[in-house]
Amino acid sequence: MKKFLSLWTAAAMVFSLSATAFAEASENREAPDDELTEAFVQDMKARFGTEDYSFDYVRGLVGNDNGTWFFYDEINDHQAVNETQKKAVDLYERRIGEYVFESKWVKAPYELGVYVYKDSKVYTLEEANEQSVISMDNAVSIIKSNRNIVYSFRIEGNCEDAVKALREKYNTNDMFDLVKLGEYQNAWLCYDDRMNVAFRQQDKKIGDFIFKLNDIHPYYDLGLYVYKDGKAYTLEEACKDNIFSIDFAVELINYYGTAKFTFGIESENEDVVKAFRKRYGIPETSVFKFVKLGEDGASVLYFNDTELVQFLEYDVIIGAWTFDCYSQQKYYDLGLYVYNDGSIYTLAEAYDKNLFSIDKAVECIKATDGQHFTFSIKGKAEQPKLSKNKLTLKSGAEKVLTVKNGEVKSWKTSDKKVATVKNGKITALNKGTAKISAVLKSGEKLTCKVSVSTAPKLGKTAVKVKKNSTVKIKLTGKVKSIN
Repeated sequence: MKKFLSLWTAAAMVFSLSATAFAEASENREAPDDELTEAFVQDMKARFGTEDYSFDYVRGLVGNDNGTWFFYDEINDHQAVNETQKKAVDLYERRIGEYVFESKWVKAPYELGVYVYKDSKVYTLEEANEQSVISMDNAVSIIKSNRNIVYSFRIEGNCEDAVKALREKYNTNDMFDLVKLGEYQNAWLCYDDRMNVAFRQQDKKIGDFIFKLNDIHPYYDLGLYVYKDGKAYTLEEACKDNIFSIDFAVELINYYGTAKFTFGIESENEDVVKAFRKRYGIPETSVFKFVKLGEDGASVLYFNDTELVQFLEYDVIIGAWTFDCYSQQKYYDLGLYVYNDGSIYTLAEAYDKNLFSIDKAVECIKATDGQHFTFSIKGKAEQPKLSKNKLTLKSGAEKVLTVKNGEVKSWKTSDKKVATVKNGKITALNKGTAKISAVLKSGEKLTCKVSVSTAPKLGKTAVKVKKNSTVKIKLTGKVKSIN
């Protein structure tokens, strides 16, 4: 099954939860086998029915809690599914024991999509906890350790330690209402969700992003803090000391939606972002980072460094170059865009419109140090070509053209009176010149210049024919018809 990832740009890191060590009770590192999975699916159908629900995307988790198995109903966000199977909400929150599960997607028949299976009985995660079928510590450990699964939720603990570190940092007993947004290299990004802020507008630049503040938080204007190893940092301090990534911080903020915060975010290349949003009908609350790679005349090449949606692998050919695309973006698989005169184009479109040279684009990509692309460049592809680019034929002569390294969609002639073509077979007719074109399925056009050196000629221009008799006249060359 082809594996698709979430719509949100932060999905690959936000939902792939940090790995933690297994509790002692979870030493079994095997996943449920096919027989056990099939038994679970059948018991799921028996409990919840099949009229409104399908269970085609059930995944068994590696590890078990004293012989109790875990399954996740994984429905791909970019695949058409029954709307009763999953519905969108602003933010869904469910507390189970000491853990809080947060998500923008709620599934059915059970919101979290995590099920527990023991002795042929199916439990939701909450039911299993309430009935002491599982230990929540072990359950969370198992869920987090399955990093290959893209969950529709995030698991949060409380932020008391981070609050304590902030109080020590600012030497205060003030209240902090911290909300944990996510983790990066064992560091927490937290937001102070209090209302006691000063109403003042200002801009703050961090990395390639501009934070447009409407309200100012006490202690630190953005209200964004990073907590790691018992110490608290402002977001700026953490990014400066390489404790946190500003790109990932923006992805986490994107996940929640900027309406939650006291600021908006713009990238340095905001004109490009605006053109991108306009073309694809994207709301202004979504933040994108476009990295400038280079220029070709009035056109500028950018890479969209904020949007991964699926992991497949295939080749993309533009002109003479082949790109090995191993991670695809939603709007254009390579994530390469060209900005020209207020409009944005995919690299393939810009190449077709002669707005950007593909050789120049490859040169710019290769010259960009430290940028992580979602593709590699294999090299120049073999160019499609005709077996002949120029031919001289006498009237009546025939010649077959073939195309190498390309599939032909149609054949055309520029002058049907001079030469015709059918399935690559050229027939010379009258003296003159014609262009024979092979139109490829890729849209490329290959041409061959055909010169017909002679005109059709009859062996005699006048004959006498007796009544009830016939006379044969030799025709040199070829004509469409004889009248």
